[in-house]
Amino acid sequence: MDKTVKILLIEDEVITAMSLIMDLKKHGYPNSKFASTGSKALASSEKIFPDLIIADVSLSCGESGIDVAAKISGESGIPIIITSGYEVDEIYSRMSILDKAHFLRKPVIISSLIKLIESL
Repeated sequence: MDKTVKILLIEDEVITAMSLIMDLKKHGYPNSKFASTGSKALASSEKIFPDLIIADVSLSCGESGIDVAAKISGESGIPIIITSGYEVDEIYSRMSILDKAHFLRKPVIISSLIKLIESL
């Protein structure tokens, strides 16, 4: 993926989000932003029109990162990377609503994330 892509990270753990954003920027992805809730992610997506979404499965207030990512990507085919501390069949079956989805287990290893982004 081109280094000028706009990445929207949907993550409710602020420290995790800030760390990933800093790592993405260090690896040449300066157009990386994060949102901590589904509503903030939807609002951000209308402003930045992301080329890639990275979303945690579970957000605060019981929100689903999968559902939020699905709303944002719609029929546009935006690639999505789902993250979770758990790797269970339920997550994979829930991801089936997404067109172009990939999974990374938390804690996210930045080299694996960058490799996946570059393969998209």
